[in-house]
Amino acid sequence: MLQYGRAAVEAIIGQYCDNWLVIDDAGVWLSNEAINFDVDQTVRWKYVCELDGPDAPDPLEAPCLPIPCTANELAAFMLDGPGAMLPTVYGSLETGPDQSMLDRMGILASKSRDALKSAYQAHRDSTAIVGCMDGSLGRLKSDLADQFEQENGDANAREGVFAVGISRDEQRARRERAVASIRDLSDRCNEADAAYRSKFAKWRKAMVNQLIPSEVRDTFRRQWRALRLNEERLSNETEELMKINPASITELETKRKSLSSLRAELEKVRQRLQSLKSTMPQQLQRDAEISYTIEKMKRSRAIGEPHSPADDWQKDDADITRTSQEIDAPPISSSEASSKDKPCEIIHPEDPVAAQPWYTAARYFARQLVKNDSTLLLKKALLTSKVSLMLERSGYYKRGGKKPLSQASVLKALANIKLV
Repeated sequence: MLQYGRAAVEAIIGQYCDNWLVIDDAGVWLSNEAINFDVDQTVRWKYVCELDGPDAPDPLEAPCLPIPCTANELAAFMLDGPGAMLPTVYGSLETGPDQSMLDRMGILASKSRDALKSAYQAHRDSTAIVGCMDGSLGRLKSDLADQFEQENGDANAREGVFAVGISRDEQRARRERAVASIRDLSDRCNEADAAYRSKFAKWRKAMVNQLIPSEVRDTFRRQWRALRLNEERLSNETEELMKINPASITELETKRKSLSSLRAELEKVRQRLQSLKSTMPQQLQRDAEISYTIEKMKRSRAIGEPHSPADDWQKDDADITRTSQEIDAPPISSSEASSKDKPCEIIHPEDPVAAQPWYTAARYFARQLVKNDSTLLLKKALLTSKVSLMLERSGYYKRGGKKPLSQASVLKALANIKLV
């Protein structure tokens, strides 16, 4: 069944009952001002008062109209209580809603208009089954009330109840004589009112049960029960929080400050990592050189040889020089490299197409280095470092012609090739 939300309900009710009703996400409620004014409790009626059974919502806790609501619930809301003022605005339940009042709701209130039209139709459909309220009792009650008001005023005037200059006791005595003269009419008014109330109460209950069938009623009960359980859970959690002693609160505050400090340190580390991204290629090359130096030192210690970082680098330099001599590629300048054929520029038949001119030389140097030391196959960082140095000595640089080729670039040149 189609349901209407808070915005639709506010468009229907809000502008006509600012001081009587309060609307929130759970439903429509009677305001404290209206409750204090409602001495005979006629306005406090809610249609859930007519729902029977052990699982029926408690009228003390249920709203006058739940949100979201159906058109049938809106129709039940308009039968009596605070909702009874809606027919005075939008037209009687038998003939409404008045089209001019619907138009006044504005172009955006299409859902609200649909809700009212459906509610009025639901009322008419239900009265077709339950029957209309007996209008004769209402008219008799109204006629007797008008007659009593007229004769009561006449009796007060006849007895001079409000005459100037009489004492309180005399005024009381005159009023008692006026009341006695219309006592029969007063009794008839009370009897007519009681008969109307009894008849209306039975009709109202039948209408509510017709408008709100059992399956809809069960849905309302489940929704309301879920709201109550959620309220109880929040209440229990609040009570538990209130039991926390000051020492625990202080400890929590200390931990919160520590967490904030840790977050600040993490932010510094993040910024540091961000700044390192720009220098990552150079850092990789330095790391490879340091790793190789450490490896050399460990091997020297293992065999008991005297060593120093300078000795290691001199030895590596000698290895690279020797390899250059073996492959007939002595260190030459950039100008000399461009004017002399070199074996390192001969393309290997199994190599893929070189993306850069120096790829062929890098692959050639790598094969010669691996030929002299096969362990370099397992030491990519060391291999690319040595190839980079050989490329530099042979006159191969980056596009600017000044900076040496990085290990990362050399590694790209060696991708998908056979070194042995």
